[in-house]
Amino acid sequence: YATTYYLRSYAVNEIGVAYGEEISFTTLAILPTMGTSSVSDITSSSATISSSVTSDGGATVTERGVVYSTSSNPTTSNSKIVSGSGLGSFECKLTSLNYATTYYVRSYAKNSAGIVYGNEITFTTSPSLPTVSASTVTKITSSSATISSSVTSDGGANIIERGVVYSNSSNPTIDNATKVVIGSGN
Repeated sequence: YATTYYLRSYAVNEIGVAYGEEISFTTLAILPTMGTSSVSDITSSSATISSSVTSDGGATVTERGVVYSTSSNPTTSNSKIVSGSGLGSFECKLTSLNYATTYYVRSYAKNSAGIVYGNEITFTTSPSLPTVSASTVTKITSSSATISSSVTSDGGANIIERGVVYSNSSNPTIDNATKVVIGSGN
């Protein structure tokens, strides 16, 4: 592939050999070859993908990188991160991912023969902290008050405890204030 050949026609008679005009042609390049991809440093909103282009197929690799989606077999029509060109190893950091979500990723490389995709890998982002709405206080008396709040997102993990903390100091936490457990779940 991607090799230049030179040729001439010839004919032999009793006097000798005659050659025609020399011409040349180059066989077409083939698709690049990808190394095996891997994923590391998975968080609730990011991950790092490592891969490599191991052969250029006889033509310059003009673009390489990764594609990803929440569906299998992503292509360059999906989310894409370009990581330069040429042969060799490369890394791409996926950011702004959704928490507790499964992603499908493939590396890719492009040369004059087209685009090739590497092995598909999957990973699931980690859960994140739950989200709690702003509290409202009603029915305030000299010795009591009614507090209303809600868990607006579980962060992709089960809520094992929810409630209210209060103190005479600002920024109360479950470690330094009075805790009233209301239950679990959303």
